[in-house]
Amino acid sequence: MHTLTYISQYQGAKDDFANCLSEIYRASQRNNPKLMITGVLLYNNDCFLQTLEGEKDTIEQLFDKITSDPRHNQVRLLFSNVIRQRSYPNWNMQPINLSSPELFNRKNVFALTQFIASNIELDNSSYHALLSQLLNDPNIDRVLAEISLAYDQPS
Repeated sequence: MHTLTYISQYQGAKDDFANCLSEIYRASQRNNPKLMITGVLLYNNDCFLQTLEGEKDTIEQLFDKITSDPRHNQVRLLFSNVIRQRSYPNWNMQPINLSSPELFNRKNVFALTQFIASNIELDNSSYHALLSQLLNDPNIDRVLAEISLAYDQPS
């Protein structure tokens, strides 16, 4: 079993983004179960962060398709590792909007931060730039400081 995570920018007209997400969702629902691929797709504005899980050759072939897909620009592989078990075995292929108020909360941002910190080797400034781009928050340092304070306090 293998996992692969990448980040990319949407390449297309802003008013066509919802249609693009719908196409990705339909294609994922149609193809991924047959290929035994699971994972999660997060997005915010024009930025995608996706983790794919499955057999190494299968997810690498899918990643090659994504890198040549004209809807994706600046595709950057963040990591590719062997795993013992899937982290997203029940993913229904529905993209998750990080700008949604019910999702953009301390608990979820903290979980995303922990995931990135434990799986992606980035220096501090690259790490903050990634989060800033993904979460679309120029004050990401303040957000991370608030999260740290919230989780460092005893419950």
